[in-house]
Amino acid sequence: MLSSGTILTVALRITAVSSVTEFPFENWFCGTDTMTRMISYNSMMLDGGGSCWKYAARVNHCCAIHDNCYGLQLGRENCDQNFCDCLLRATAPDTCVATALKCLATIEGGEEAYLNSATYQEQLDFVKIVPNIDGIEKEFLLLYQECPLVMETIKSCSLLTNICINNEEENCEHRLSECVQQAADLQNSQQCREATHQAQQSLKSKTIHRTVIDTKSTKTIAEDETLATSTRASPRIITTEHHNQHDPSASSLGVSFLQNKV
Repeated sequence: MLSSGTILTVALRITAVSSVTEFPFENWFCGTDTMTRMISYNSMMLDGGGSCWKYAARVNHCCAIHDNCYGLQLGRENCDQNFCDCLLRATAPDTCVATALKCLATIEGGEEAYLNSATYQEQLDFVKIVPNIDGIEKEFLLLYQECPLVMETIKSCSLLTNICINNEEENCEHRLSECVQQAADLQNSQQCREATHQAQQSLKSKTIHRTVIDTKSTKTIAEDETLATSTRASPRIITTEHHNQHDPSASSLGVSFLQNKV
Protein backbone atom coordinates (compact mmCIF):
# COMPACT_ATOMS: atom_id res chain seq x y z
CA MET A 1 0.00 0.00 0.00
CA LEU A 2 1.27 3.47 -0.84
CA SER A 3 1.78 5.94 1.94
CA SER A 4 -0.03 9.24 2.17
CA GLY A 5 3.15 11.08 1.29
CA THR A 6 3.68 9.04 -1.86
CA ILE A 7 0.24 9.79 -3.29
CA LEU A 8 0.62 13.47 -2.44
CA THR A 9 3.91 13.55 -4.35
CA VAL A 10 2.08 12.18 -7.39
CA ALA A 11 -0.34 15.08 -7.27
CA LEU A 12 2.30 17.73 -6.69
CA ARG A 13 4.54 16.67 -9.55
CA ILE A 14 1.80 16.19 -12.12
CA THR A 15 -0.18 19.39 -11.49
CA ALA A 16 2.70 21.44 -12.91
CA VAL A 17 1.32 20.68 -16.38
CA SER A 18 -0.64 23.52 -17.96
CA SER A 19 -4.30 23.37 -18.97
CA VAL A 20 -6.24 24.76 -21.95
CA THR A 21 -9.50 26.62 -22.40
CA GLU A 22 -11.23 23.61 -23.97
CA PHE A 23 -11.70 20.36 -22.05
CA PRO A 24 -14.55 18.09 -23.21
CA PHE A 25 -17.07 16.71 -20.73
CA GLU A 26 -16.54 13.10 -21.85
CA ASN A 27 -13.03 13.27 -20.37
CA TRP A 28 -14.19 14.67 -17.02
CA PHE A 29 -13.67 12.32 -14.06
CA CYS A 30 -14.92 14.43 -11.14
CA GLY A 31 -18.24 13.08 -9.82
CA THR A 32 -19.77 9.73 -8.95
CA ASP A 33 -22.35 9.59 -11.76
CA THR A 34 -23.42 11.50 -14.87
CA MET A 35 -25.42 14.07 -12.92
CA THR A 36 -22.73 14.88 -10.36
CA ARG A 37 -20.09 14.92 -13.09
CA MET A 38 -22.14 17.46 -15.02
CA ILE A 39 -22.65 19.64 -11.95
CA SER A 40 -18.94 19.46 -11.16
CA TYR A 41 -17.97 20.24 -14.74
CA ASN A 42 -20.28 23.24 -15.01
CA SER A 43 -19.26 24.63 -11.62
CA MET A 44 -15.64 24.52 -12.70
CA MET A 45 -16.49 26.30 -15.93
CA LEU A 46 -18.43 29.09 -14.18
CA ASP A 47 -16.29 29.52 -11.06
CA GLY A 48 -14.69 32.95 -10.76
CA GLY A 49 -16.37 34.12 -13.94
CA GLY A 50 -14.51 31.41 -15.80
CA SER A 51 -11.08 32.28 -14.40
CA CYS A 52 -10.68 28.84 -12.79
CA TRP A 53 -11.43 26.92 -15.98
CA LYS A 54 -7.79 27.13 -17.05
CA TYR A 55 -7.05 24.64 -14.26
CA ALA A 56 -9.59 22.09 -15.50
CA ALA A 57 -7.07 19.48 -16.67
CA ARG A 58 -5.11 19.66 -13.42
CA VAL A 59 -8.23 19.35 -11.28
CA ASN A 60 -9.43 16.49 -13.46
CA HIS A 61 -6.17 14.66 -12.82
CA CYS A 62 -6.69 14.99 -9.07
CA CYS A 63 -10.09 13.33 -9.53
CA ALA A 64 -8.58 10.51 -11.60
CA ILE A 65 -6.00 9.72 -8.93
CA HIS A 66 -8.67 9.92 -6.22
CA ASP A 67 -10.97 7.54 -8.09
CA ASN A 68 -8.18 5.01 -8.50
CA CYS A 69 -7.13 5.45 -4.88
CA TYR A 70 -10.68 4.55 -3.83
CA GLY A 71 -10.75 1.60 -6.21
CA LEU A 72 -7.52 0.25 -4.77
CA GLN A 73 -8.94 0.75 -1.26
CA LEU A 74 -5.87 2.62 -0.02
CA GLY A 75 -7.78 4.11 2.88
CA ARG A 76 -10.56 6.66 2.61
CA GLU A 77 -8.98 9.27 4.89
CA ASN A 78 -5.68 8.87 3.08
CA CYS A 79 -7.27 9.24 -0.38
CA ASP A 80 -9.45 12.19 0.65
CA GLN A 81 -6.65 14.16 2.31
CA ASN A 82 -4.40 13.77 -0.70
CA PHE A 83 -7.28 14.71 -2.98
CA CYS A 84 -7.88 17.98 -1.13
CA ASP A 85 -4.16 18.78 -1.09
CA CYS A 86 -3.99 18.01 -4.81
CA LEU A 87 -6.88 20.39 -5.55
CA LEU A 88 -5.22 23.24 -3.65
CA ARG A 89 -2.05 22.85 -5.65
CA ALA A 90 -3.90 22.36 -8.92
CA THR A 91 -5.32 25.89 -8.77
CA ALA A 92 -2.45 27.65 -6.97
CA PRO A 93 -1.98 30.55 -6.60
CA ASP A 94 -5.70 31.09 -7.17
CA THR A 95 -8.45 29.94 -4.84
CA CYS A 96 -11.43 28.37 -6.61
CA VAL A 97 -14.76 27.81 -4.87
CA ALA A 98 -15.56 24.82 -7.09
CA THR A 99 -12.50 22.88 -5.98
CA ALA A 100 -13.07 23.76 -2.32
CA LEU A 101 -16.60 22.37 -2.62
CA LYS A 102 -15.26 19.19 -4.26
CA CYS A 103 -13.02 18.64 -1.26
CA LEU A 104 -15.82 19.33 1.23
CA ALA A 105 -18.31 17.08 -0.57
CA THR A 106 -15.80 14.24 -0.68
CA ILE A 107 -14.95 14.45 3.01
CA GLU A 108 -18.57 14.70 4.13
CA GLY A 109 -20.18 12.25 1.73
CA GLY A 110 -17.49 9.96 0.41
CA GLU A 111 -18.12 6.95 2.66
CA GLU A 112 -20.64 5.29 0.34
CA ALA A 113 -18.50 6.00 -2.71
CA TYR A 114 -15.47 4.46 -1.01
CA LEU A 115 -17.36 1.30 -0.07
CA ASN A 116 -18.86 0.97 -3.55
CA SER A 117 -15.41 1.35 -5.11
CA ALA A 118 -14.32 -1.93 -3.52
CA THR A 119 -16.39 -3.87 -6.07
CA TYR A 120 -16.23 -1.38 -8.94
CA GLN A 121 -15.24 -2.64 -12.39
CA GLU A 122 -14.21 -0.25 -15.17
CA GLN A 123 -16.74 -0.17 -18.00
CA LEU A 124 -15.96 -2.34 -21.02
CA ASP A 125 -16.49 0.65 -23.31
CA PHE A 126 -13.94 2.77 -21.41
CA VAL A 127 -12.44 5.09 -24.02
CA LYS A 128 -8.65 4.87 -24.03
CA ILE A 129 -6.63 7.89 -25.09
CA VAL A 130 -2.97 7.67 -26.07
CA PRO A 131 -0.51 10.59 -26.26
CA ASN A 132 -0.04 12.32 -29.61
CA ILE A 133 3.50 11.02 -29.94
CA ASP A 134 4.40 8.90 -32.96
CA GLY A 135 5.32 5.28 -32.32
CA ILE A 136 4.06 4.75 -28.76
CA GLU A 137 0.45 3.66 -29.32
CA LYS A 138 1.27 -0.05 -28.91
CA GLU A 139 3.07 0.50 -25.61
CA PHE A 140 0.27 2.62 -24.18
CA LEU A 141 -2.48 0.20 -25.15
CA LEU A 142 -0.44 -2.47 -23.36
CA LEU A 143 -0.20 -0.12 -20.39
CA TYR A 144 -3.99 0.11 -20.19
CA GLN A 145 -4.20 -3.68 -20.42
CA GLU A 146 -1.61 -4.42 -17.72
CA CYS A 147 -2.63 -1.59 -15.39
CA PRO A 148 -6.45 -1.97 -15.29
CA LEU A 149 -6.80 -0.49 -11.79
CA VAL A 150 -5.32 2.89 -12.76
CA MET A 151 -6.73 3.39 -16.26
CA GLU A 152 -8.23 6.77 -15.34
CA THR A 153 -4.86 8.03 -14.17
CA ILE A 154 -3.16 6.75 -17.33
CA LYS A 155 -5.82 8.39 -19.48
CA SER A 156 -5.38 11.65 -17.60
CA CYS A 157 -1.61 11.43 -18.11
CA SER A 158 -2.27 11.14 -21.85
CA LEU A 159 -4.68 14.09 -21.82
CA LEU A 160 -2.20 16.27 -19.95
CA THR A 161 0.56 15.30 -22.37
CA ASN A 162 -1.54 16.20 -25.40
CA ILE A 163 -2.21 19.60 -23.83
CA CYS A 164 1.52 19.97 -23.17
CA ILE A 165 2.29 19.17 -26.81
CA ASN A 166 -0.45 21.44 -28.18
CA ASN A 167 0.89 24.31 -26.08
CA GLU A 168 4.40 23.59 -27.43
CA GLU A 169 5.78 23.23 -23.92
CA GLU A 170 9.08 21.57 -23.07
CA ASN A 171 9.79 18.14 -21.55
CA CYS A 172 6.38 16.68 -22.42
CA GLU A 173 7.81 13.17 -22.86
CA HIS A 174 9.68 13.38 -19.56
CA ARG A 175 6.57 14.57 -17.72
CA LEU A 176 4.59 11.73 -19.24
CA SER A 177 7.21 9.20 -18.19
CA GLU A 178 6.99 10.41 -14.59
CA CYS A 179 3.21 10.45 -14.72
CA VAL A 180 2.84 6.82 -15.84
CA GLN A 181 5.48 5.74 -13.32
CA GLN A 182 3.39 7.23 -10.54
CA ALA A 183 0.32 5.48 -11.93
CA ALA A 184 2.25 2.20 -11.81
CA ASP A 185 3.30 2.90 -8.23
CA LEU A 186 -0.35 3.48 -7.39
CA GLN A 187 -1.41 0.05 -8.71
CA ASN A 188 1.78 -1.55 -7.35
CA SER A 189 1.81 -4.77 -9.41
CA GLN A 190 4.61 -6.47 -11.33
CA GLN A 191 2.83 -6.65 -14.69
CA CYS A 192 1.95 -2.96 -14.53
CA ARG A 193 5.52 -2.00 -13.69
CA GLU A 194 6.87 -4.04 -16.61
CA ALA A 195 4.44 -2.46 -19.07
CA THR A 196 5.32 0.96 -17.67
CA HIS A 197 9.01 0.28 -18.19
CA GLN A 198 8.37 -0.60 -21.85
CA ALA A 199 6.42 2.62 -22.36
CA GLN A 200 9.16 4.63 -20.66
CA GLN A 201 11.86 3.11 -22.87
CA SER A 202 9.87 4.08 -25.94
CA LEU A 203 9.39 7.60 -24.58
CA LYS A 204 13.10 7.85 -23.82
CA SER A 205 13.98 7.10 -27.44
CA LYS A 206 11.51 9.77 -28.58
CA THR A 207 13.05 12.30 -26.20
CA ILE A 208 16.56 11.55 -27.48
CA HIS A 209 15.34 11.90 -31.07
CA ARG A 210 13.67 15.23 -30.29
CA THR A 211 16.83 16.47 -28.53
CA VAL A 212 18.98 15.64 -31.55
CA ILE A 213 16.57 17.48 -33.83
CA ASP A 214 16.41 20.53 -31.55
CA THR A 215 20.21 20.64 -31.34
CA LYS A 216 20.55 20.52 -35.12
CA SER A 217 17.86 23.18 -35.49
CA THR A 218 19.64 25.53 -33.07
CA LYS A 219 22.91 25.04 -34.93
CA THR A 220 21.26 25.73 -38.28
CA ILE A 221 19.65 28.92 -36.98
CA ALA A 222 22.99 30.14 -35.62
CA GLU A 223 24.70 29.45 -38.94
CA ASP A 224 21.94 31.23 -40.86
CA GLU A 225 22.18 34.27 -38.58
CA THR A 226 25.97 34.38 -38.97
CA LEU A 227 25.65 34.18 -42.74
CA ALA A 228 23.01 36.90 -42.80
CA THR A 229 25.17 39.21 -40.66
CA SER A 230 28.18 38.59 -42.87
CA THR A 231 26.16 39.32 -46.00
CA ARG A 232 24.84 42.61 -44.64
CA ALA A 233 28.32 43.70 -43.57
CA SER A 234 30.07 43.11 -46.89
CA PRO A 235 27.87 42.45 -49.96
CA ARG A 236 29.62 40.26 -52.50
CA ILE A 237 29.21 39.79 -56.23
CA ILE A 238 27.95 36.25 -56.89
CA THR A 239 29.88 34.67 -59.75
CA THR A 240 28.91 31.52 -61.63
CA GLU A 241 31.61 29.57 -59.82
CA HIS A 242 30.40 30.77 -56.42
CA HIS A 243 26.81 29.93 -57.31
CA ASN A 244 27.76 26.34 -58.10
CA GLN A 245 29.69 25.96 -54.86
CA HIS A 246 26.79 27.31 -52.80
CA ASP A 247 23.64 25.83 -54.25
CA PRO A 248 20.70 28.16 -53.35
CA SER A 249 18.58 25.11 -52.51
CA ALA A 250 20.94 24.33 -49.62
CA SER A 251 20.21 27.66 -47.93
CA SER A 252 16.59 26.62 -47.43
CA LEU A 253 17.48 23.47 -45.49
CA GLY A 254 17.37 25.27 -42.15
CA VAL A 255 13.85 26.57 -42.68
CA SER A 256 12.62 23.27 -44.09
CA PHE A 257 14.13 21.36 -41.18
CA LEU A 258 12.39 23.59 -38.64
CA GLN A 259 9.04 23.24 -40.38
CA ASN A 260 9.29 19.45 -40.29
CA LYS A 261 10.57 19.31 -36.73
CA VAL A 262 8.91 16.68 -34.53
